[in-house]
Amino acid sequence: MFEGRLLDRDIHIATVDVPHNSLWGGKMLKELDLGNRFGVHVSSIIRGYKKINIPSGSNIVFPLDQLNVIGNDEQLAKLNTALQQEIEPEMMDLDGKDMQLKRFGISPDSPFVGKSLITSHLRDKYNCMFIGLEEDDDKLINITPLYMFQPADIIWVVGEEDDIKRLEQEI
Repeated sequence: MFEGRLLDRDIHIATVDVPHNSLWGGKMLKELDLGNRFGVHVSSIIRGYKKINIPSGSNIVFPLDQLNVIGNDEQLAKLNTALQQEIEPEMMDLDGKDMQLKRFGISPDSPFVGKSLITSHLRDKYNCMFIGLEEDDDKLINITPLYMFQPADIIWVVGEEDDIKRLEQEI
């Protein structure tokens, strides 16, 4: 009798796939607020070989999860539409986005002389990451963030092509 009343209301369980580039990935169910937004209830999350039945609001949704949701046709359609639309935009222009590893010599007139890794703003200003300081035997060593760059230091950094070019113009 109860089942008959549910069928009259067109309520059923459906499985929806979370796209790999979904904005929902990494968010808790309570953040997604699917009940208020679409009127559906998540009855389980399937992640690979793991199934989380009756998840709580603190359960996190990951890309490629499958969500078993309960709702009517209209609610499920709205949920599925939003799930397909709320995705990360694809990077269309990948030119200059390849990572490059580059060796730089610090000249005596370089703005890096006398600056530390922190005050050089290598990461913040140039969007590059320090890899190591080259020693005489061609070995790279790590330095402390407070190490002061000296003339003739050889440093290795990694960054996107455009950022490396910008750094190269100033170093």
